[in-house]
Amino acid sequence: MRCTDACNKHELGFSVFDRYFENAPSEQQVQTFETISPLFSAAYNQFQLLIRREPLARVNHVKLIMVNTILETIRGLFHNDAAVEYLTLLNEQQTYPVSDVIFVMAQYRALMHRFVKLYYQQGFGVGTGYWKTKEKIKDEGLSEEELGVLDPELPEKKINPVTLMQALLVIGNPFNKK
Repeated sequence: MRCTDACNKHELGFSVFDRYFENAPSEQQVQTFETISPLFSAAYNQFQLLIRREPLARVNHVKLIMVNTILETIRGLFHNDAAVEYLTLLNEQQTYPVSDVIFVMAQYRALMHRFVKLYYQQGFGVGTGYWKTKEKIKDEGLSEEELGVLDPELPEKKINPVTLMQALLVIGNPFNKK
């Protein structure tokens, strides 16, 4: 059955807001994300530098264990996300070329960027942004419009998830900055 603009909560069985709230991170998840994010970025940047200096270099076991520790934490953080099933860990018993490690880490990086894009609201000044967590949504009663779930010009209509997915397929991956 093709969903049209007439889709609403009754036809779909959920609203976009309900799904957004259900998937919103907890304060603990945000704290873990903020802890692991700089570690991941530092490791990713070091591998980027290494591949520029030595494109054919291989990564040793110690570095693989360190990278896998970070990647396992990220996998645990996003365990409810459907994309996790497509992410792999590195086999610590093998040695990999740096390009393979960067390729695997880039997939995790894309997931992290999507998390920030969905759940972080940038403010107008330095340090004025905030995370849209379950606790914040519940405690402060953030509306669907404040969360960016609804089209601001049509506040009474729910965004059609099928149309949204079709639009994303047409415009491509917004996280790919080429």
